[in-house]
Amino acid sequence: HRTFNPGVVGSIPTRPTNPPDLHPRISILYCPSAPEPEAASAMINVRLATANDRDAALRLVSGLLAELGGTPPPADEMAPVFDDLVSGAAAGFIAIGTDDAGAAVAVCTVSFITALRTRGRYAIIQEMFVVPDARSSGVGMAVLRFALEHAAANGCGTVELGTPYDGERQIAFYRRAGFTEVGARLRWRAA
Repeated sequence: HRTFNPGVVGSIPTRPTNPPDLHPRISILYCPSAPEPEAASAMINVRLATANDRDAALRLVSGLLAELGGTPPPADEMAPVFDDLVSGAAAGFIAIGTDDAGAAVAVCTVSFITALRTRGRYAIIQEMFVVPDARSSGVGMAVLRFALEHAAANGCGTVELGTPYDGERQIAFYRRAGFTEVGARLRWRAA
């Protein structure tokens, strides 16, 4: 459990940006190292998710997918992936941000990948979401910084993520955290 004094805050999407399950072109951003924390007025609690956070994390990820215009998978289908990510295994981790009352208001899921181009392990932020009432409170940036620091501590010198091209606010948010655009992400799905 860690407490952060977050910096300038960004925003996660507030309107659907792509049809369900169709993200034809998504900009890719990366961050070679976590930025230094900035000063802010409120304290935000950020920590690694545990098995006790399953319902909250699945609710938050479902909120992201619904906001993007997709159909969230059933919770029982996401639960084994959640369990793998919080087990301490090599798959990755989940960061949770809570409000003053201890309620989960932000989530960041991170997968570890290995590639030749990165000379080993790197990380991909798979989902990042802040509930609408907690946006612009500092929790989003605090969760992102926590995730970057935790990825770096686990041998990831590069962290990538995707965001819709028309997500100007999201891109600005990630740029403030030190990310830069590096290309497009395309998706193929087995029939």
